[in-house]
Amino acid sequence: MSRRGVSGTPAGHPGETKGPIRTCAGCRARKPKAELARLAVVRTGGTSRPAVVPDPGGGLPGRGAWVCRDSPQCLARAVLKNRLAHALRVSDPDLSGLGEPGPPGPPPAPGGGGRRKRRRAEEENVRGDGDGRDGGDGGRQF
Repeated sequence: MSRRGVSGTPAGHPGETKGPIRTCAGCRARKPKAELARLAVVRTGGTSRPAVVPDPGGGLPGRGAWVCRDSPQCLARAVLKNRLAHALRVSDPDLSGLGEPGPPGPPPAPGGGGRRKRRRAEEENVRGDGDGRDGGDGGRQF
């Protein structure tokens, strides 16, 4: 019987990680907790919005979200795509305690198509879909 590591791989194997694994709210990468920074929600009394503040020691109570420690793009992407508010379960958080986020990273490809759409388009061009626009014979044999 082998001892298993945190990630579910047998101990001593290359895929083993040490310590807890967290997911970055910006890039969605799974990394060890030590490589990410925690953001926490601080709720103040009254009708003010809940504030999001950095939690370097990890000791603030309540919900937290994780972003890559060395990447301001991850924080910007988490804010831009509303992932931070979703992870913290707040509808309109006060982000003034975080400072100015950096640029959100590279823009998406033109057309907004993801990998699946590109792959499907490439497959249709290779096999031909019978409409005659791809330069193929549409699968017909003469």
